[in-house]
Amino acid sequence: MKVNYTIIRTIYIIVFVTINHSVNLYSQDCTVNATSQVYETDDCTNNAGSWAPCGENDFVFHLRTQNGQLRYYSNLSLSWTQMDDGTATLVGDVRDCHNNEDYRLDVSFSGYTKSTPTNSPKAHECHQENSTEWYYYTNFSGTLSSLSTSFSTNLTSDGTAFQVGYDANFVERKKGRFGASGGFVTDDATLISGDININLDLIPGAISELACNCPNTSEVLPGSFDSHQGVSGNPSNAGGAPDGSYTGNISGSNDQLVLTYPDLQDGDEICVTLFFTSSVGIVNMYLNGNSFRLSNVTTATGIDNPQVYCIPVTSDGLQTLTISDGGSGRILVDGSTSESCESCDPDDDLADCDGDGIANGADIAPEDPCTADGTADGTEPEGWIALASNDCDEDGITSDLDEDDLESDEESEDDFSDDDFMAELDDLEGLDDDDENDTEVTEVDDEEDEFD
Repeated sequence: MKVNYTIIRTIYIIVFVTINHSVNLYSQDCTVNATSQVYETDDCTNNAGSWAPCGENDFVFHLRTQNGQLRYYSNLSLSWTQMDDGTATLVGDVRDCHNNEDYRLDVSFSGYTKSTPTNSPKAHECHQENSTEWYYYTNFSGTLSSLSTSFSTNLTSDGTAFQVGYDANFVERKKGRFGASGGFVTDDATLISGDININLDLIPGAISELACNCPNTSEVLPGSFDSHQGVSGNPSNAGGAPDGSYTGNISGSNDQLVLTYPDLQDGDEICVTLFFTSSVGIVNMYLNGNSFRLSNVTTATGIDNPQVYCIPVTSDGLQTLTISDGGSGRILVDGSTSESCESCDPDDDLADCDGDGIANGADIAPEDPCTADGTADGTEPEGWIALASNDCDEDGITSDLDEDDLESDEESEDDFSDDDFMAELDDLEGLDDDDENDTEVTEVDDEEDEFD
Protein backbone atom coordinates (compact mmCIF):
# COMPACT_ATOMS: atom_id res chain seq x y z
CA MET A 1 0.00 0.00 0.00
CA LYS A 2 1.42 3.35 -1.04
CA VAL A 3 1.11 6.00 1.65
CA ASN A 4 1.71 9.63 0.69
CA TYR A 5 2.78 11.61 3.75
CA THR A 6 2.23 15.33 3.66
CA ILE A 7 3.98 17.49 6.23
CA ILE A 8 2.32 20.75 7.18
CA ARG A 9 4.29 23.49 8.91
CA THR A 10 1.48 25.45 10.45
CA ILE A 11 0.41 28.99 9.75
CA TYR A 12 -1.69 30.09 12.69
CA ILE A 13 -5.19 30.77 11.47
CA ILE A 14 -6.66 31.40 14.93
CA VAL A 15 -4.49 32.09 17.95
CA PHE A 16 -6.10 32.94 21.27
CA VAL A 17 -2.78 33.83 22.86
CA THR A 18 -0.39 36.02 20.90
CA ILE A 19 2.48 33.95 19.53
CA ASN A 20 5.72 35.69 18.57
CA HIS A 21 7.37 32.57 17.14
CA SER A 22 7.12 31.92 13.43
CA VAL A 23 7.66 28.65 11.60
CA ASN A 24 9.66 29.04 8.41
CA LEU A 25 8.28 27.28 5.37
CA TYR A 26 11.64 27.19 3.70
CA SER A 27 15.13 26.42 4.94
CA GLN A 28 18.03 27.07 2.59
CA ASP A 29 20.31 25.04 4.86
CA CYS A 30 18.47 21.75 4.35
CA THR A 31 15.95 21.75 1.55
CA VAL A 32 17.30 20.21 -1.65
CA ASN A 33 15.12 19.79 -4.74
CA ALA A 34 11.85 19.51 -2.81
CA THR A 35 9.14 18.73 -5.37
CA SER A 36 5.39 19.24 -5.05
CA GLN A 37 2.45 18.21 -7.18
CA VAL A 38 0.44 21.11 -8.61
CA TYR A 39 -3.34 21.41 -8.17
CA GLU A 40 -5.70 23.62 -10.11
CA THR A 41 -7.21 26.82 -8.78
CA ASP A 42 -10.90 26.97 -7.98
CA ASP A 43 -11.43 30.45 -9.41
CA CYS A 44 -13.33 32.59 -6.89
CA THR A 45 -14.00 35.20 -9.60
CA ASN A 46 -15.83 32.52 -11.67
CA ASN A 47 -14.21 33.80 -14.87
CA ALA A 48 -12.64 30.44 -15.71
CA GLY A 49 -16.04 28.76 -15.74
CA SER A 50 -16.88 30.17 -19.16
CA TRP A 51 -14.26 27.96 -20.81
CA ALA A 52 -14.63 24.19 -21.27
CA PRO A 53 -13.07 22.04 -19.81
CA CYS A 54 -12.57 24.78 -17.21
CA GLY A 55 -16.32 24.53 -16.60
CA GLU A 56 -15.81 24.05 -12.85
CA ASN A 57 -13.66 27.20 -12.62
CA ASP A 58 -10.50 25.08 -12.33
CA PHE A 59 -7.33 26.35 -14.02
CA VAL A 60 -3.60 26.91 -13.42
CA PHE A 61 -2.88 30.00 -15.49
CA HIS A 62 -4.38 32.29 -18.09
CA LEU A 63 -3.30 34.57 -20.91
CA ARG A 64 -4.75 38.01 -21.57
CA THR A 65 -5.38 39.67 -24.94
CA GLN A 66 -4.88 43.37 -25.66
CA ASN A 67 -8.58 44.01 -25.16
CA GLY A 68 -8.59 42.17 -21.82
CA GLN A 69 -10.09 38.87 -22.88
CA LEU A 70 -8.81 35.93 -20.76
CA ARG A 71 -7.81 32.52 -22.11
CA TYR A 72 -7.62 29.79 -19.44
CA TYR A 73 -5.49 26.64 -19.21
CA SER A 74 -6.05 23.53 -17.08
CA ASN A 75 -3.38 21.32 -15.54
CA LEU A 76 -2.13 18.08 -17.09
CA SER A 77 1.24 17.36 -15.48
CA LEU A 78 2.69 20.47 -13.83
CA SER A 79 5.27 19.99 -11.07
CA TRP A 80 6.79 22.57 -8.71
CA THR A 81 10.40 22.10 -7.57
CA GLN A 82 12.09 24.33 -5.01
CA MET A 83 15.86 24.30 -4.52
CA ASP A 84 18.21 25.29 -1.70
CA ASP A 85 19.96 27.93 -3.84
CA GLY A 86 16.92 30.22 -3.85
CA THR A 87 15.54 29.04 -7.19
CA ALA A 88 12.45 27.12 -8.25
CA THR A 89 10.84 25.70 -11.40
CA LEU A 90 7.31 25.09 -12.63
CA VAL A 91 7.36 22.59 -15.48
CA GLY A 92 4.76 20.40 -17.20
CA ASP A 93 1.91 20.23 -19.68
CA VAL A 94 -1.29 22.28 -19.67
CA ARG A 95 -4.40 22.32 -21.85
CA ASP A 96 -6.10 25.29 -23.48
CA CYS A 97 -9.68 25.23 -22.15
CA HIS A 98 -10.88 26.94 -25.34
CA ASN A 99 -9.70 24.48 -28.00
CA ASN A 100 -8.25 21.53 -26.01
CA GLU A 101 -4.77 22.12 -27.48
CA ASP A 102 -1.90 21.01 -25.24
CA TYR A 103 1.12 23.13 -24.35
CA ARG A 104 4.37 22.80 -22.45
CA LEU A 105 4.91 25.33 -19.67
CA ASP A 106 8.50 25.76 -18.46
CA VAL A 107 9.17 28.56 -15.97
CA SER A 108 12.22 29.29 -13.80
CA PHE A 109 12.22 31.45 -10.67
CA SER A 110 15.11 32.97 -8.73
CA GLY A 111 15.76 35.67 -6.14
CA TYR A 112 14.12 33.91 -3.16
CA THR A 113 13.40 36.28 -0.30
CA LYS A 114 11.19 36.46 2.80
CA SER A 115 11.34 40.25 2.71
CA THR A 116 8.38 41.77 0.88
CA PRO A 117 9.58 43.10 -2.50
CA THR A 118 8.40 46.30 -4.16
CA ASN A 119 4.84 46.08 -5.57
CA SER A 120 4.16 42.97 -3.47
CA PRO A 121 2.19 41.20 -2.21
CA LYS A 122 -0.68 41.03 -4.67
CA ALA A 123 -3.88 41.13 -2.65
CA HIS A 124 -6.45 38.34 -2.80
CA GLU A 125 -9.42 39.17 -5.00
CA CYS A 126 -12.05 37.43 -2.88
CA HIS A 127 -11.08 37.30 0.78
CA GLN A 128 -8.67 38.63 3.40
CA GLU A 129 -5.23 37.03 3.53
CA ASN A 130 -2.26 37.14 5.92
CA SER A 131 0.99 37.51 3.99
CA THR A 132 3.28 37.54 7.05
CA GLU A 133 4.81 34.13 6.30
CA TRP A 134 4.87 34.35 2.51
CA TYR A 135 8.09 34.14 0.55
CA TYR A 136 8.83 35.46 -2.89
CA TYR A 137 10.85 34.98 -6.07
CA THR A 138 11.79 38.32 -7.59
CA ASN A 139 12.96 36.95 -10.97
CA PHE A 140 10.75 35.04 -13.39
CA SER A 141 11.32 33.75 -16.94
CA GLY A 142 9.97 30.90 -19.04
CA THR A 143 8.22 29.69 -22.17
CA LEU A 144 4.83 28.41 -23.25
CA SER A 145 5.11 26.17 -26.33
CA SER A 146 2.44 24.30 -28.26
CA LEU A 147 2.87 20.53 -28.46
CA SER A 148 1.15 20.39 -31.86
CA THR A 149 2.04 23.64 -33.66
CA SER A 150 5.01 25.99 -33.93
CA PHE A 151 3.54 28.50 -31.48
CA SER A 152 5.85 29.57 -28.63
CA THR A 153 6.06 32.67 -26.49
CA ASN A 154 8.46 33.87 -23.82
CA LEU A 155 7.20 34.76 -20.35
CA THR A 156 8.83 37.32 -18.04
CA SER A 157 7.75 38.96 -14.79
CA ASP A 158 5.34 41.88 -15.04
CA GLY A 159 7.29 43.69 -12.34
CA THR A 160 5.68 41.98 -9.35
CA ALA A 161 7.28 39.12 -7.42
CA PHE A 162 5.97 35.55 -7.57
CA GLN A 163 4.43 34.90 -4.13
CA VAL A 164 4.19 31.58 -2.26
CA GLY A 165 2.37 30.72 0.96
CA TYR A 166 -1.02 30.17 2.55
CA ASP A 167 -3.62 32.15 0.56
CA ALA A 168 -0.86 33.44 -1.76
CA ASN A 169 -2.89 32.19 -4.75
CA PHE A 170 -4.90 35.37 -5.11
CA VAL A 171 -8.00 33.89 -6.80
CA GLU A 172 -8.29 30.54 -4.96
CA ARG A 173 -11.80 30.14 -3.56
CA LYS A 174 -10.89 28.00 -0.54
CA LYS A 175 -9.32 30.02 2.25
CA GLY A 176 -6.27 28.50 3.91
CA ARG A 177 -4.84 26.64 0.90
CA PHE A 178 -1.10 26.71 0.32
CA GLY A 179 -0.43 28.08 -3.12
CA ALA A 180 1.44 30.48 -5.35
CA SER A 181 0.71 33.12 -7.96
CA GLY A 182 2.22 35.89 -10.01
CA GLY A 183 1.80 37.95 -13.15
CA PHE A 184 3.82 37.90 -16.36
CA VAL A 185 4.09 39.53 -19.77
CA THR A 186 4.80 37.78 -23.08
CA ASP A 187 6.49 38.65 -26.36
CA ASP A 188 3.39 37.62 -28.33
CA ALA A 189 1.49 40.32 -30.22
CA THR A 190 -1.96 38.94 -29.36
CA LEU A 191 -1.71 37.20 -25.98
CA ILE A 192 0.28 39.89 -24.22
CA SER A 193 0.18 39.03 -20.50
CA GLY A 194 -1.27 36.69 -17.89
CA ASP A 195 -1.18 35.17 -14.41
CA ILE A 196 -0.07 31.87 -12.89
CA ASN A 197 -2.38 30.63 -10.11
CA ILE A 198 -1.55 27.26 -8.55
CA ASN A 199 -2.16 25.26 -5.38
CA LEU A 200 0.41 22.89 -3.90
CA ASP A 201 -0.62 19.74 -2.04
CA LEU A 202 2.78 19.47 -0.37
CA ILE A 203 4.47 22.45 1.21
CA PRO A 204 7.77 22.75 -0.69
CA GLY A 205 10.68 21.92 1.56
CA ALA A 206 8.41 20.52 4.24
CA ILE A 207 11.14 18.74 6.12
CA SER A 208 12.02 19.13 9.78
CA GLU A 209 12.59 22.86 10.15
CA LEU A 210 13.87 22.43 13.68
CA ALA A 211 16.38 19.81 12.57
CA CYS A 212 17.65 22.25 9.94
CA ASN A 213 18.30 24.88 12.58
CA CYS A 214 19.97 22.64 15.16
CA PRO A 215 23.75 23.17 15.20
CA ASN A 216 24.31 19.49 15.88
CA THR A 217 21.49 16.96 15.70
CA SER A 218 17.89 16.95 16.84
CA GLU A 219 16.35 14.56 19.34
CA VAL A 220 12.99 13.04 18.39
CA LEU A 221 10.84 11.47 21.14
CA PRO A 222 7.35 9.93 20.99
CA GLY A 223 4.37 11.57 22.61
CA SER A 224 2.34 9.87 25.35
CA PHE A 225 -1.38 9.15 25.44
CA ASP A 226 -2.96 10.83 28.45
CA SER A 227 -6.75 10.66 28.19
CA HIS A 228 -9.73 11.11 25.88
CA GLN A 229 -13.37 12.06 25.81
CA GLY A 230 -15.73 10.43 23.33
CA VAL A 231 -13.08 9.06 20.96
CA SER A 232 -14.12 5.71 19.47
CA GLY A 233 -11.99 2.64 18.80
CA ASN A 234 -8.60 2.61 20.54
CA PRO A 235 -7.73 6.17 21.59
CA SER A 236 -4.46 4.94 23.13
CA ASN A 237 -3.16 4.24 19.59
CA ALA A 238 -2.35 7.96 19.49
CA GLY A 239 0.40 7.33 22.05
CA GLY A 240 3.91 6.82 20.78
CA ALA A 241 5.43 7.64 17.41
CA PRO A 242 3.36 7.14 14.23
CA ASP A 243 3.19 3.44 13.38
CA GLY A 244 0.11 3.07 11.20
CA SER A 245 -2.20 2.23 14.12
CA TYR A 246 -4.91 4.88 14.36
CA THR A 247 -7.42 5.93 16.98
CA GLY A 248 -11.10 5.72 16.29
CA ASN A 249 -13.09 8.72 15.18
CA ILE A 250 -12.65 12.15 16.71
CA SER A 251 -15.86 13.86 15.69
CA GLY A 252 -17.94 16.80 16.80
CA SER A 253 -17.21 19.51 19.33
CA ASN A 254 -17.26 17.22 22.39
CA ASP A 255 -14.65 14.59 21.38
CA GLN A 256 -11.15 15.26 22.70
CA LEU A 257 -7.81 13.49 22.66
CA VAL A 258 -5.08 14.51 25.12
CA LEU A 259 -1.35 13.83 24.61
CA THR A 260 1.62 14.89 26.72
CA TYR A 261 5.31 15.62 26.18
CA PRO A 262 7.66 16.11 29.17
CA ASP A 263 10.37 18.71 29.61
CA LEU A 264 10.30 20.53 26.28
CA GLN A 265 11.64 24.03 25.81
CA ASP A 266 10.59 27.17 24.00
CA GLY A 267 11.54 26.68 20.34
CA ASP A 268 11.01 22.91 20.26
CA GLU A 269 8.38 21.36 18.01
CA ILE A 270 5.52 18.84 18.21
CA CYS A 271 4.34 16.97 15.10
CA VAL A 272 1.08 14.97 14.94
CA THR A 273 0.26 12.44 12.22
CA LEU A 274 -3.44 12.17 11.36
CA PHE A 275 -5.85 11.85 8.48
CA PHE A 276 -9.18 13.45 7.59
CA THR A 277 -12.32 11.81 6.27
CA SER A 278 -13.45 15.10 4.71
CA SER A 279 -11.67 17.22 2.11
CA VAL A 280 -12.76 20.31 4.05
CA GLY A 281 -11.94 18.90 7.49
CA ILE A 282 -10.44 21.02 10.27
CA VAL A 283 -8.43 19.97 13.31
CA ASN A 284 -8.19 22.08 16.46
CA MET A 285 -5.04 21.78 18.57
CA TYR A 286 -4.58 23.39 21.98
CA LEU A 287 -1.05 23.42 23.40
CA ASN A 288 -0.49 24.95 26.83
CA GLY A 289 -2.95 27.78 26.20
CA ASN A 290 -2.17 28.37 22.54
CA SER A 291 -4.86 27.45 20.01
CA PHE A 292 -4.31 26.34 16.40
CA ARG A 293 -7.16 25.86 13.92
CA LEU A 294 -5.73 23.94 10.97
CA SER A 295 -7.56 23.05 7.77
CA ASN A 296 -7.09 20.10 5.44
CA VAL A 297 -5.07 22.20 3.02
CA THR A 298 -4.36 19.27 0.68
CA THR A 299 -8.04 18.21 0.55
CA ALA A 300 -6.73 14.58 0.62
CA THR A 301 -8.70 12.06 2.70
CA GLY A 302 -8.41 8.51 4.05
CA ILE A 303 -5.79 6.31 5.65
CA ASP A 304 -3.65 6.33 2.49
CA ASN A 305 -3.15 10.10 2.81
CA PRO A 306 -1.84 10.83 6.31
CA GLN A 307 -0.75 14.37 7.03
CA VAL A 308 1.79 15.62 9.55
CA TYR A 309 0.95 18.88 11.34
CA CYS A 310 3.81 20.53 13.23
CA ILE A 311 3.28 23.25 15.84
CA PRO A 312 5.85 25.17 17.90
CA VAL A 313 6.47 24.91 21.62
CA THR A 314 6.43 28.40 23.14
CA SER A 315 6.99 27.70 26.85
CA ASP A 316 9.30 25.47 28.88
CA GLY A 317 8.23 22.35 30.78
CA LEU A 318 5.49 19.75 30.45
CA GLN A 319 3.42 20.14 27.27
CA THR A 320 -0.23 19.09 27.16
CA LEU A 321 -1.79 18.87 23.71
CA THR A 322 -5.56 18.56 23.24
CA ILE A 323 -6.86 17.57 19.78
CA SER A 324 -10.47 17.99 18.67
CA ASP A 325 -12.55 18.13 15.50
CA GLY A 326 -13.30 21.57 14.13
CA GLY A 327 -15.14 20.94 10.88
CA SER A 328 -17.03 18.42 8.82
CA GLY A 329 -16.10 14.74 8.70
CA ARG A 330 -13.88 13.02 11.26
CA ILE A 331 -10.22 12.93 12.33
CA LEU A 332 -8.15 9.85 13.19
CA VAL A 333 -4.73 10.19 14.86
CA ASP A 334 -1.80 7.81 14.33
CA GLY A 335 0.81 9.16 16.74
CA SER A 336 3.08 12.12 17.43
CA THR A 337 6.63 13.14 18.23
CA SER A 338 8.43 16.02 19.86
CA GLU A 339 11.68 17.32 18.49
CA SER A 340 14.42 19.21 20.30
CA CYS A 341 17.96 20.27 19.53
CA GLU A 342 20.36 17.99 21.38
CA SER A 343 22.65 19.68 23.87
CA CYS A 344 26.36 19.82 23.11
CA ASP A 345 29.37 19.80 25.45
CA PRO A 346 31.84 22.52 24.38
CA ASP A 347 34.59 20.55 26.16
CA ASP A 348 34.07 17.61 23.79
CA ASP A 349 36.90 18.16 21.30
CA LEU A 350 35.28 15.97 18.64
CA ALA A 351 31.88 17.68 18.74
CA ASP A 352 30.95 20.79 16.74
CA CYS A 353 28.71 22.72 19.11
CA ASP A 354 28.16 25.76 16.89
CA GLY A 355 27.72 23.77 13.70
CA ASP A 356 30.29 25.78 11.76
CA GLY A 357 32.21 22.79 10.39
CA ILE A 358 35.13 23.11 12.82
CA ALA A 359 35.32 20.65 15.73
CA ASN A 360 35.46 22.16 19.22
CA GLY A 361 39.07 21.12 19.74
CA ALA A 362 40.21 23.25 16.77
CA ASP A 363 37.67 26.03 17.25
CA ILE A 364 38.76 29.04 19.31
CA ALA A 365 35.07 29.97 19.65
CA PRO A 366 33.27 26.57 19.82
CA GLU A 367 29.89 28.13 20.62
CA ASP A 368 30.01 31.01 18.14
CA PRO A 369 28.95 29.99 14.60
CA CYS A 370 30.22 33.29 13.19
CA THR A 371 33.89 32.51 13.79
CA ALA A 372 36.31 29.65 14.42
CA ASP A 373 39.49 31.72 14.71
CA GLY A 374 38.05 34.08 17.33
CA THR A 375 37.43 37.05 15.04
CA ALA A 376 34.51 37.51 12.65
CA ASP A 377 36.75 39.08 10.03
CA GLY A 378 35.82 37.16 6.90
CA THR A 379 38.93 34.95 7.05
CA GLU A 380 38.24 31.56 8.58
CA PRO A 381 39.95 28.13 8.68
CA GLU A 382 39.43 25.68 5.86
CA GLY A 383 36.23 23.70 6.38
CA TRP A 384 34.41 26.54 8.13
CA ILE A 385 30.74 26.85 7.06
CA ALA A 386 28.78 30.09 6.92
CA LEU A 387 25.28 28.95 7.93
CA ALA A 388 22.49 30.67 6.01
CA SER A 389 20.65 31.45 9.25
CA ASN A 390 23.55 33.45 10.73
CA ASP A 391 23.39 37.19 11.21
CA CYS A 392 26.98 37.75 12.24
CA ASP A 393 27.00 41.55 11.90
CA GLU A 394 23.61 41.84 13.65
CA ASP A 395 22.17 44.06 10.94
CA GLY A 396 18.93 42.09 10.70
CA ILE A 397 19.93 40.39 7.43
CA THR A 398 20.85 36.72 7.50
CA SER A 399 24.06 35.64 5.80
CA ASP A 400 22.29 33.97 2.88
CA LEU A 401 21.17 37.45 1.79
CA ASP A 402 23.95 39.60 3.33
CA GLU A 403 27.18 39.94 1.35
CA ASP A 404 29.12 41.37 4.30
CA ASP A 405 27.54 39.33 7.09
CA LEU A 406 30.92 38.15 8.41
CA GLU A 407 32.31 41.64 8.59
CA SER A 408 30.93 43.96 11.20
CA ASP A 409 31.92 47.55 10.40
CA GLU A 410 32.39 48.30 14.08
CA GLU A 411 34.61 45.25 14.62
CA SER A 412 36.58 45.95 11.46
CA GLU A 413 37.47 49.50 12.50
CA ASP A 414 38.58 48.25 15.91
CA ASP A 415 40.74 45.53 14.36
CA PHE A 416 42.61 48.12 12.26
CA SER A 417 44.33 50.19 14.96
CA ASP A 418 45.83 53.67 14.74
CA ASP A 419 49.30 52.16 15.20
CA ASP A 420 48.74 49.90 12.20
CA PHE A 421 47.67 52.85 10.12
CA MET A 422 50.67 55.03 11.12
CA ALA A 423 53.05 52.15 10.45
CA GLU A 424 51.81 51.96 6.89
CA LEU A 425 52.24 55.70 6.42
CA ASP A 426 55.83 55.48 7.71
CA ASP A 427 56.61 53.08 4.88
CA LEU A 428 55.67 55.66 2.26
CA GLU A 429 58.59 57.78 1.01
CA GLY A 430 59.12 60.68 -1.37
CA LEU A 431 55.68 62.19 -1.08
CA ASP A 432 54.93 65.90 -0.67
CA ASP A 433 52.33 67.14 1.77
CA ASP A 434 49.52 67.16 -0.76
CA ASP A 435 50.40 63.66 -1.89
CA GLU A 436 50.52 62.47 1.70
CA ASN A 437 47.06 63.83 2.30
CA ASP A 438 45.84 62.16 -0.86
CA THR A 439 47.50 58.89 0.13
CA GLU A 440 46.05 59.08 3.61
CA VAL A 441 42.55 59.32 2.25
CA THR A 442 43.24 56.52 -0.22
CA GLU A 443 44.64 54.25 2.47
CA VAL A 444 41.64 54.84 4.74
CA ASP A 445 39.22 54.18 1.88
CA ASP A 446 41.09 51.00 0.94
CA GLU A 447 40.98 49.68 4.47
CA GLU A 448 37.29 50.49 4.80
CA ASP A 449 36.62 48.75 1.49
CA GLU A 450 38.40 45.66 2.75
CA PHE A 451 35.87 45.31 5.53
CA ASP A 452 32.67 46.51 3.77
